Amino acid sequence: MKRVVIIGCGFLGLNAAKTLGNKAGVEVVVIDRHNYHLFQPLLYQVATAGLNAVEIAAPVRSILSGYRNVRSGSIKLFQILPFLRFSSIHVRYWCFQSA
Repeated sequence: MKRVVIIGCGFLGLNAAKTLGNKAGVEVVVIDRHNYHLFQPLLYQVATAGLNAVEIAAPVRSILSGYRNVRSGSIKLFQILPFLRFSSIHVRYWCFQSA
């Protein structure tokens, strides 16, 4: 089984995880600094009390909950050493999706 690690949970990271989700032979791991996806273009509306914060942010695990082979976590990544297949991380929160 191949493992795909997606760093960052912006629109591109979520789209890649959804595209690879539920595909046979692929395990997807999504990591980000935060455990939520934030739609930043509407952030000014929250600041001016036009919207509530929950309307522009969603938990990553709930967005990707329909995909069996996708796991997500909130990790601060310090460095990536691909030639050693090693990364230096600090784990704050990790959620394994139920398979």
